[in-house]
Order: sequence, then structure tokens, then C-alpha cells
Amino acid sequence: MRVSCWLLGLAVALAGCAGAGPVETPVLAKTPASATPPGVETGVVAFSSAPRTLDPVAVSSESETAVAQAVFQRLMRIGPDGGLLPDAASDCLFSQPTTYQCTLPAGAVFSNGHPLTSSDVEFSIRRALRLSRVAAELMPSLDAIETPDDTTVRFQLAYADAQFGYSLCAVQLSIVDERTFDADGVVTSLLAADGSGPYQVERSDEEGILLRRWDGYTGQLSGRLPQLSVVARQSATAEAGMALGDYDVVWQVLEPAALERLRLRESATPATGGVAYQEVEWARPRLNALYWSPSSSHRGNSALRQAVAAVLQADRSADSLLPVSVEGHAASFAVGGTGSPPALKKGRVKLRLGYDPSAPGAGDLARLLRDRIEQLARVSVQVVAGDDADLVLSDALPPVGTPLGWLERYLADPLEESRTALREHVAAAREGTGQERAAALAWLQTQAGVDLTALPVSPAQASVVVKQGVTLESWTADGGLALWGVGHG
Repeated sequence: MRVSCWLLGLAVALAGCAGAGPVETPVLAKTPASATPPGVETGVVAFSSAPRTLDPVAVSSESETAVAQAVFQRLMRIGPDGGLLPDAASDCLFSQPTTYQCTLPAGAVFSNGHPLTSSDVEFSIRRALRLSRVAAELMPSLDAIETPDDTTVRFQLAYADAQFGYSLCAVQLSIVDERTFDADGVVTSLLAADGSGPYQVERSDEEGILLRRWDGYTGQLSGRLPQLSVVARQSATAEAGMALGDYDVVWQVLEPAALERLRLRESATPATGGVAYQEVEWARPRLNALYWSPSSSHRGNSALRQAVAAVLQADRSADSLLPVSVEGHAASFAVGGTGSPPALKKGRVKLRLGYDPSAPGAGDLARLLRDRIEQLARVSVQVVAGDDADLVLSDALPPVGTPLGWLERYLADPLEESRTALREHVAAAREGTGQERAAALAWLQTQAGVDLTALPVSPAQASVVVKQGVTLESWTADGGLALWGVGHG
């Protein structure tokens, strides 16, 4: 894999929470979570930031999402071939065209010993719809939830939604313990994350989290290593630690120059000594995209949106909000050549362009985009760290790696004039199969090219570096790193 500054993006934080309940102070351990316990086989995974919450409705960074995916279960999961497989459920099936029924195994429990029943599932789904914008966007067909007994959950749908099972795979729809989670607020205590997944939190500190494989797990994704230490590192610190063999996996941390140094060491003959690391070709797609913030006072300026899209056309290499490798991709944005920006009204426009400072290469790409946009007459762009901006640069993974998952962020904040038509075509894409589904997905992508509230920029690739002898056997529903799949040999 070869990653350039242009291809490296950022993972913009999108907590997607509405309503703030009482925020708990994170519980910090006295023993550093980053310390490797003696005598226990432990993998060490470095991310660019440490988890600050594991509450599924609030996770935003890739470290938070990866840990939450390992600590909690969903009813279903997406298999290696893209099909649906059971996770917490024994099975989920359409018993009627608009009834999706899931059966839980008898005796299922959380890691704190509390029973996991259909009541917890209903609580978790309703809580997610209440607190997570993403969850609400993924489940437009849901009408009602029924729990006739402790092991049965029935979802009554407004229409025959063939994509409903995939929605249940998103981290936001994870199953939490109704006895310990606030129904109306976000839980920030990391040690309160008692789930039913393959790992549980052993301890945490400012640098990261120590996970221990949970023996009570009954699903199909048992952790390959007894313990995992998830730590936060900056590029320079990670590069120095790699020289000592400190990490098994370095995920989305190394800056482009550090990656290039790694490549040069890989190609050196004879070997230069030290611990061997190599880049991994990650099979799941990513996409750099630029989003107009719904809170921006400039978002409603159609001419400005068109002008920004046109001036970026020459450098654009992604032609849709769906990566080329995603089923249903349809070209919908002009690439290459010279765009024709419309004339803007008199007066100077000042925009803020935000990026995630912890994402490798994101600052360089943000400044490049700033320079291109400032080719427009009387437009100034200030690059800022964070998402308090008019335009936000992101390579954030979708909630699920399906076509509608990739379109979720665009669909979540539609222009008022497009809202009704978008809703109708989303329903058609969920109900339809074959050509009908393909046509609905193509229309949605084409409309994104009309609205221009979300602009694809370029394909992106995950920066994944592993130590010699380490293998990665899986990925999460969003295409991220599956911690349970990290193994030695």
C-alpha cells in the first residue's frame, strides 16, 4: 500500500448524540493501562487518540469504535463476504415481509453477570434512536419493537426493508445493560462498559485501555489474544516505539514521512536490523470527503456550494460518495478538467475549513484544499483544527459498509428542497432488489452531485502497520480494525 499526503485523511469526530445527560468523570486506573502485564500474552495496538467514552451511542474516534465493537455485541454482524451472520442473536429472520424477528440464546449474560434479555435489546435500540443521529438515520423503516418473552425480539417495519438487518450491525445499535446505562444521557466512565462481547475492560488511564478476553462470551468472534492494550500515540512516538518492537499494530497513526521511512527500511538490502514492521494492504475502502456543516451560515448559498465544487474538480479523483469498490457505485461528480464556478455576489466570503489534527496527513490535505478554494475571487478560507467550521474534511468510516451506510452523512442533513425525494428513494433502495435497488442508489448519488453539501475528494487508504508475526483476520462492520482479529502468528 502506498499512502500520499493527498490520500491520507482524518477521522472527524461525529458523536451523533442529541441531549446531554449527567456526564460521569472517567474512572482512571492506578496501574497504567499501557503497561504489558507480565506472564500474559498481550497484544498492543496504537491509535492516534485514546478512548474517552465507550458508550455505543457516543463513540466517534476510531479507537473508541474499535474498543466498543469488541466490548459490546450487536444482534447481527457482517461476515467476510458481506453477508449477514448472527452475533448476540442465535438468528434473525423475516417471519413476515414487514416483521424481522430475532432469537436470543437462553442464558446469555453481560460481563457483570446480569442476564441479557430481549428487554435489554429493546432498551438499547430505543436509547440509540433517542440519542444517536446515526441510529435514527439507519432505521427509517422501524415502527415498533415487541418482546413477547425474554429471548424474542420482533421488529415491526413500515415497509419490507431488506437492509434492516445490516443496520443492526452498526456500533450505535450495540446491546447495553439497561440496569447500568442511562436511558437519556451518555455514559463516559470507561470501566462502566459492561458488555457481552469477546473482550471486557480490565483497566484504563489517560493513555488507553487494557482489555481482557471474556470467558463468558458465547458468540463466534472470540478474541485471539488473552489481553489487548489499546494505547494512544503520536506519529513520532509510535515510530520510536516501533524501533523497540513496542506495538503489534499501528493504526492510522504514522504521518506520510514516517511511512516513507518505513518503506525505505523494508526495501533496504541487506536488512538494516531492528524489529521488522510492514504495511498491510487493508481490504476495506475509505474516502476523503468535504462536508458543509449544517450550522454554517454559508451552507444555504447554492452558488457558493457550486463554486467550491467546481474549483475542486481539477484535483478530484473520487467521483461519488460511494467508493468504486462498493456495490451500487455510480459516478456522479465531475473529475479532472476545469470546472466552471458560477459568479458570486459582491463582498468577501470568509470560510472555516476544519480537520482532525490527530489524523495523519489531514492538515496537509486541508491546506491543499484551502489553496484551491481560495482561487475563487473574494473567498478566504481559514484552516482550523476540529469540526467547528463551515466545511469539514473527513475520511471517517461509515456506520456500516453498505451503500446506504456510505451515504448516511449526506442523507442525515438534507437540503429542505431535497428532503422528500431523498426519503422516497432511500425507501426504494431499502425495499428494492436488482435493478430497482441499483436505480435508487444511483439517483441518491446523482442528487448528492446536485445538492453539493457533501463533496468526494479522493480515495483514501488506511494506514495499517503490523509487526512481523502479527496477523489481522477480520474487520468491523464499518471497515475498521477488529481487535478480536489481532493475533500472533
